[in-house]
Amino acid sequence: ETHEAVNRRQDLPLVYALNGALYFANSLWLTRQQKFMTDETAAYVMSPERSIDIDTPLDWKLAELLLREKYA
Repeated sequence: ETHEAVNRRQDLPLVYALNGALYFANSLWLTRQQKFMTDETAAYVMSPERSIDIDTPLDWKLAELLLREKYA
């Protein structure tokens, strides 16, 4: 299998990452599985503006800006 070089992130295939926003599980199932990620796990795709991680003061400012723009 050969791989072509990719020069731009925009040209890569679409991928998804966990954002930690939502986890739903039956407590008995979770006790049995001991983890969230299994073959039964389903994804919920969220828009980027609803998936902002607030880890720094700059992240907080970005979230505030987006909220102001949405409700202006």
